[in-house]
Parts: sequence; C-alpha cells; structure tokens
Amino acid sequence: MALRTDSGRAVDASPPVRRHPNQLMHRSGSPYIDGFGRILLGDFWEWAFSDLDDEAVRSRFAEFVVRRLLGLLGGRSPDPSQGGIIEWGGRRIAVRGSEGSPWTGDVDAVVRCTIPERDPTDLAGWSFAVSVPNDPRTSADPGAMEAGVTDYAGLAEAIRRAGARG
Repeated sequence: MALRTDSGRAVDASPPVRRHPNQLMHRSGSPYIDGFGRILLGDFWEWAFSDLDDEAVRSRFAEFVVRRLLGLLGGRSPDPSQGGIIEWGGRRIAVRGSEGSPWTGDVDAVVRCTIPERDPTDLAGWSFAVSVPNDPRTSADPGAMEAGVTDYAGLAEAIRRAGARG
C-alpha cells in the first residue's frame, strides 16, 4: 500500500516484515543448502554491513545508535537517501558520522558521532557533538561546538537543549 507525502512522493505504508538473522534462505519452503552449507539471512547482513571501517556503514550505524537511544527503531529502516534525518519530539535532527559531510539543510540540531576505531561496539568510547545549524556559537567556531559534546547517556538531553536554542 502506497501513500503520498505532501510533496507527492510515494511512501510504502504497509507494516514492515521483521526478519531474523537466523532465518534460513529456502526454495519453496525447503532449506537451501549450497556447496558451503546452509545460507542464513544473517550471512547477508554480516557480508553487507559488518565493515564498520566503511564510512557509509559507520554513518548508518551511528543513525541506528541514535535512533535506538531515542526509541525510534520501529518500522522500516529509513531510506539512506533521506540523509540520516530523524524526527523526534517535534525536532528534525541530522545524524552524521565523524567523517560525514557537513549539514546545510533545514534541521533543528546536528549530531556528529565519533565512533572508536578499535571497538565500535563499545558505547563508552563514543562521543556525540550536538550543534545547532547556523548558530554562530556552534557553526562558525569549531571550538564552540565542544560545549555540545556528550556521551551516550547525555545525548537525548543535549538534543533537547540544542532544539530549545534553535
């Protein structure tokens, strides 16, 4: 079922089908086994998304972590062409990896995630710089942005404060 947004873009409104990584690939209901053994859906996810050194994957991983913190993981994974925009509490938030491009669009806050190289799964090593676009206190002076740096536990509050300033 497709719905149209205000801009006329078609979006899929059907409920998502959540898959499990242990789901077997099959042929007409019979498990598919090739010369290397059975194939799991998780094999694809591992092959496609496990390289956290790849900037595109890191940016999606950062968006996942921020969405998880904000309780926004329901439904489908957003289309990557939407550029990591999250809507939360009436705010539009752009999420970027540390190497991601700067944000110039219409958002209330930008979250730039620095993910540790050694162990990207250790949230204790992450830092989140929250800034307000076009705010001279954060946009013009990179040093001023440091006041908005927080850890995972303080991220939601930092986003609230950024949205209040914007």
